[in-house]
Amino acid sequence: MRGLSLLRSVIAASVLITLGQPSAQAQSPANLQFDVFLGLDQYARQGAWFPLVCEVKNDGAGFSGTIEVTSGSQKRRMPIELPTGTLKRVTIPLFSTANNSQFRIVLRDERGSIRSDQQQQYPRRGFLQSDVPLLAAIPRTAAGMPTFVQGRLSNPDLQVSAARLTPELFPDNPITLQSATAIYLNTERAISLRPPQVDALLAWLDGGGHLVIGLDQISQVNATPWLRDLVNADLVNVRNLAGGRAISEWTGQLTNRWNELDRRTGSGNQNSKQPQNFRQAIVEDPSFLTNRLTTIEAKPRDGSVILQAEGVPLMYQRGHGRGRVSVLAFDPERQPFVGYLSRAGFWTRLVEAPDFLYSGSDNQRYGRQSFDAAIGALIETTQVRKLSLGWLLLLLIAYAAIIGPFDYVLVRRLKRPMLTWITFPSYVVLFSVTIYVIGYKLRAGKLEWNELSIIDVLDGGKQPVWRGKTYGSLYSPQNARYPLAVTNAIASLRGEARGYYGNTDGSESYGLTQIGNGFAGEITVPIWVSQLCVSDWMKPGSPSFSVSAEPMANGHKIRVNNLLNRTVGPAVIAVGRRMVRVETIKAGEQVVVDITESGASKLITTELAGLNQGLAQAVGVRSSSFATGNAGNRPAMQGAFPAIGFFEELNQNAELHSSFTAPDGINLSPLLRQNQAVVLILDEGPRSGPTVPGFSPEQGKTQTIWRIATRISPAN
Repeated sequence: MRGLSLLRSVIAASVLITLGQPSAQAQSPANLQFDVFLGLDQYARQGAWFPLVCEVKNDGAGFSGTIEVTSGSQKRRMPIELPTGTLKRVTIPLFSTANNSQFRIVLRDERGSIRSDQQQQYPRRGFLQSDVPLLAAIPRTAAGMPTFVQGRLSNPDLQVSAARLTPELFPDNPITLQSATAIYLNTERAISLRPPQVDALLAWLDGGGHLVIGLDQISQVNATPWLRDLVNADLVNVRNLAGGRAISEWTGQLTNRWNELDRRTGSGNQNSKQPQNFRQAIVEDPSFLTNRLTTIEAKPRDGSVILQAEGVPLMYQRGHGRGRVSVLAFDPERQPFVGYLSRAGFWTRLVEAPDFLYSGSDNQRYGRQSFDAAIGALIETTQVRKLSLGWLLLLLIAYAAIIGPFDYVLVRRLKRPMLTWITFPSYVVLFSVTIYVIGYKLRAGKLEWNELSIIDVLDGGKQPVWRGKTYGSLYSPQNARYPLAVTNAIASLRGEARGYYGNTDGSESYGLTQIGNGFAGEITVPIWVSQLCVSDWMKPGSPSFSVSAEPMANGHKIRVNNLLNRTVGPAVIAVGRRMVRVETIKAGEQVVVDITESGASKLITTELAGLNQGLAQAVGVRSSSFATGNAGNRPAMQGAFPAIGFFEELNQNAELHSSFTAPDGINLSPLLRQNQAVVLILDEGPRSGPTVPGFSPEQGKTQTIWRIATRISPAN
């Protein structure tokens, strides 16, 4: 007994010592440093990809490691080799499918042992709403960081924000730059970017980004070829100009716009209820009006001058692909501009902060549904049929009646009450088999993969660049795992975005390994269930369509050439606020349409009127557990595909319950306001983008929506 008591004491002491010490797996060894940088300076936007930059310094024994990122049931891995005395930095693209996604980031060695474990990581400065600008800045100095006018709304995710980056931490994967709606780049720091970072920046710009360049010195531009091409101007000399008044007048126009907004919304009397009166950020600055601004005299070769003083441009804009470049001919980080009292107003107008931030109403987006769900409803399998609520109640009533009154009468008539020990289990087995047979008849089918690829054809110079989103809806007749991979393009995989009201990640369970800029992995699909996954990718493409646009006396003339070897259609061609529908475009055919106020064109909002209600109804049916009377009324792709482009027109005048929020890259409506023509073409031919499924489905459908935009050339 004495020996047994001693043994218990030793065990208890060991347990206490073990519990009192921190876990060796949760700590990094002293000779290993593992740092993570989540988001763009701890910022991200909802519905957009953002980077996870991992920096690993290993002064100990070398090993082959794996960085593992987990969020819910979704797991990403990236292998990394860590010899002794190395410092490595890798970028992993991440996407938050919910509002409050948190990530666990673990570094494992080749044996699977945890070398470092960082839990509950998230962009700590917040997820901005998708229509709130986020400016990523690489300034020359910390004091030169852009600032913004804070709006009436107190929510931090509804404030325009700036994320400070360094050339060392600037991502080299263009997908991870989606969270930035604009990027500010000072030429002194621009020359430090590596070629992969420059390629990512240019790809982001061509896809629709807004790049702001602050000129510091002429030599910095002339010595950097890619920067010289973006500036695209003859830089003559340096002059001191009285440019303060032009900048002040341009900035002050914000006040006029906000006053008009107050007049329309009747919200002017709400200022006193707000934590800050945002108009105080734009004030008269007499000293700035009199000080002279050191300006590089530039002669732009194209674009339009936005601000000028003494006949010299202070700011001009030019197009680059689908994006824009705003060139500041002065350094906004030097005096007198850095001391300008209304500097925040200048940057607020430059990034085009939306009016709803300053309208005085809360304008919450939390009631909107995710557009991913609408696309899922359009392409989801029709094999899954649902039992109506009425039939389910009838089955429950029948079950209750049989195990209750029926069984009671039966055993009483047989005069053998003990038989209930046999009859009751028999009823349970009978109804279980019946329910299984009903479920089998309603849902059992063939392995099906339905795919919709949304391909933006971008101008890549000598060769077009295709930037796409491949939506795949996978129906499984059994519990199984299915391989997915894209290794011949810059790509990654995500689950279905849940919208503003989604507080948890989706039910998708997948694991993938980043292989270079591509990925390989698998998705787990339960029996008789259809799951949606999305792959964002970018790759060099081949010529598919050529589009040109030119103005006419009362409208525009658009020419579309089909360079594919098959007939496509229908197609939608839009300029400004109007559109024309073309049913088919044959292989090698050129279609010429005139879009005028009095011709056959129609308003985009008129053509899309009511479509949002049909899509919202289809989303409701998709998410319902039971069959409803509207189960077969989902919109056809031939009529719904214009919404996958003109997103603002789809939401215009829509009720909150039938409006949507879209992931980044869906909305092309801003291009229509930038004097561009947009063409959407539905192609039901063979797959054009990369192959995502690594298996052979028994049935399915492949569709592509080609999206081409072109700037309207001046009339001859």
